[in-house]
Amino acid sequence: MQVNSTPVLVINSGSSSIKFSLYDMQHERLQLSGILECIGEVDGNSVYRDHTATGNVDESTESAPIADHATGLQQIFSFLQSN
Repeated sequence: MQVNSTPVLVINSGSSSIKFSLYDMQHERLQLSGILECIGEVDGNSVYRDHTATGNVDESTESAPIADHATGLQQIFSFLQSN
C-alpha cells in the first residue's frame, strides 16, 4: 500500500478556542499541534507544540490577547509556515 505524503491539517474551532494538529502521513506521526484559548478576551493563551521524529515535544507558550478567530488562524498559519 502506498502512503500519501500530503500532510493533513485538522482544525477544531470552538466559541473561544482553536485546536489544531498537523499530521505527517508519510511517516504516520503527529508533527505539530497547539491550542489558542480565551479568544476575544484579555487573557488569551497560545500553546504550540513541535512533535519531533525522536518522540520529544518542544513546547512554547504565549500569553497575549487574541482579538478574534481570524487573528488566531493567522497566528496558527504563521507557526505552521515557520516550522
